[in-house]
Amino acid sequence: MRVQDVVLMLRSDVSRVGGQSEWARHTGIDRTYICKVLGGRKPPGPSIYCALGLESVILRDHPKSHVSAQEVLIILRAEIENAGSISRWCRRTGINRSYISRVLHKKKGFGARVLAALGLSNAIIYQNQDDVVRAG
Repeated sequence: MRVQDVVLMLRSDVSRVGGQSEWARHTGIDRTYICKVLGGRKPPGPSIYCALGLESVILRDHPKSHVSAQEVLIILRAEIENAGSISRWCRRTGINRSYISRVLHKKKGFGARVLAALGLSNAIIYQNQDDVVRAG
């Protein structure tokens, strides 16, 4: 499932309940955030996934192999240690050092580039299904 598919699901659900404000009241998600996602200015996040009955997970090579956020941090720290420093790892991967510092201190989430650099990928799954669908 691609991000665009999630936005289409959101758009459909918002229309079904009568608009962004009504959907925001039903879900407890800020209306301005919903507007930004629908307008393509922000990607949908965990709160929207949950409200739509979806879940975002991090995968290893095999689609059934889930990795927790804590395990991603462990993998990232090990990769940084192997590189010798945060700066060296960032130069190798082309990822901003201050961003990685915020990720390590849990002030920022993992972006697609960080996951790709670690050989991981993000996916969206339906909460009521066992099948995992890779995000595009």
